[in-house]
Amino acid sequence: MKKRLINLRKEVESIKWKQPSRSEVLLVLLYLFSWYLFNDMFNLISIEGLGTIGNFFNGINIPASIPFVISFIVMTFALVSFIMRSTFDLSSHKILNTFVGIWIFLGTFMMVISVVLMLQGFGPSYVVPWFFNLTRNSIYHTGVILFQIPGVIYFALFE
Repeated sequence: MKKRLINLRKEVESIKWKQPSRSEVLLVLLYLFSWYLFNDMFNLISIEGLGTIGNFFNGINIPASIPFVISFIVMTFALVSFIMRSTFDLSSHKILNTFVGIWIFLGTFMMVISVVLMLQGFGPSYVVPWFFNLTRNSIYHTGVILFQIPGVIYFALFE
């Protein structure tokens, strides 16, 4: 146990800042834009309902559920790309990268819980008794702010 703690401490102490590569910047932007669209559609569907039609592109009306699902898939792809790229890099911090990857997926799981509750018709202030009595909105924002954003920052800025 003591040897594992020493190894983990050495790994954490060897973390260094790095200049993000173009692919990392592209993944961060892809994540941010897809999360923004997902969040916008999440709020729209939460208020108006799943059958909401939106005027998105120069007078073209499409259901809000289409960009909602597509942006969730793109956001998840960007997160998985970050995690796989860093975890399978043998020269990087395998234990720490795995931990941060699991941390990010906990945030994604929290977002999915909130989405399922929203699609079931529960409002933003619905208290979830089996999830520490948090509201649906609190679960969603905790998943994004506490879990996903720090993980993306870690994978983008540290070696």
